[in-house]
Amino acid sequence: FPISIYIFENFSATHFLSIFYSLAFVIFYPIELALHVIGYGGIFDEQLLLVIQTTSTVKLTFISTPLIIGYAVLSLISLFSKKLTLFTLLFVIAIQIKAVQCLA
Repeated sequence: FPISIYIFENFSATHFLSIFYSLAFVIFYPIELALHVIGYGGIFDEQLLLVIQTTSTVKLTFISTPLIIGYAVLSLISLFSKKLTLFTLLFVIAIQIKAVQCLA
């Protein structure tokens, strides 16, 4: 999350749902592909349109370069230390809270 916010500088409440959307896509895409092959490709169109047409307020947010470098360093070091893994998780949560505060 922090790296995508740093690169694209936009954040919305649906940003947290991207992980679940990715997991659902892994299941949905092969099923939808098979349904198109047998001629029933439009069966999930209404549900898909509901997801696509969901609107959310998008705000520009800024994460400083030193903060993102700190995140990257902590992430790499946490590969070797369980204690730092917890600290890195708390660091990411703090960055997300900062981004959510920018929405208000």
